[in-house]
Amino acid sequence: MLVTSLVLALWLAKQFHAASVAATLVSVVLAIPSTALAWFAYRSDRREAASDLGAKARTLAAAVLASETEQVKQLLGRGGHRIDLAFRYFPELANNAAGAAPDGRLSDVLHYYRELQPARLVITGEAGAGKTLLALQLLLAVLDEPSSAGTFPVPVRLSLVGWDTVQPLQRWIAVQASERFHGRGITFEDARALADQHRILPLMDGLDEMNPDGTPASHRRATSALNQLNDFQTAEGSAPVVLTCRTTQYAELAAVDVRMREAVRVEIIREPQKAHPDMADTQARGLWRSRSSTTARHAG
Repeated sequence: MLVTSLVLALWLAKQFHAASVAATLVSVVLAIPSTALAWFAYRSDRREAASDLGAKARTLAAAVLASETEQVKQLLGRGGHRIDLAFRYFPELANNAAGAAPDGRLSDVLHYYRELQPARLVITGEAGAGKTLLALQLLLAVLDEPSSAGTFPVPVRLSLVGWDTVQPLQRWIAVQASERFHGRGITFEDARALADQHRILPLMDGLDEMNPDGTPASHRRATSALNQLNDFQTAEGSAPVVLTCRTTQYAELAAVDVRMREAVRVEIIREPQKAHPDMADTQARGLWRSRSSTTARHAG
């Protein structure tokens, strides 16, 4: 860059006045040290900012892993274990993400998710089918995967119950993340920087709980939420997101062409011969409702 500036300055000087070449050369040479210092300071600041953001992402990842690991233990109870839920791909009429296999299981949900382009997943199922637990398994699998460190957004589970959709999505994500993990070193400024740079993967739980049953689709907060999710973009296109919703409520919205676009929708399959996680999933939703009533007061 400096050499190019010098050559250009000399050429211009020759065009306009040959006698000024020496003076031009002297002035450019004298300017080189300050210009170089400014350039290297800029590069250093950018590296430092990126390094700091990476450190904050690692702090958030550690906080989420500790919190959600404990959450799973509480949900499953003493001696509990994860049931290997099955799910099936249900393609929409249009705007499906690429890469979806016909079916999958809880034990391989990370591999299933990584194949999606873009990485946008809607988990549907009946009440208590295990939607929250499947989302939790994906979250923990991402955080446990060594190759994800520093290269994949930090998954953060967010309850949609308390989201007033007048508030922009990325600000709401930052508010929720900082409220949950402030005690573990994540401030609102940290969370906002991470959200703005798409270093947070939102796992948005409970679209069906945003409005009472029977609310017209045009008046549902869920409709506004989906509109914001469809506008949620990175430089490459639609941003990664995971969403859970009961089948009936999602089908009602899809019937009036309101759904998450550029996404893959899967539905959890009931397997009557095996115990299913109804109780744990119901407990998870109950804990989220009590937590969201606290955080919603700070969302504005």
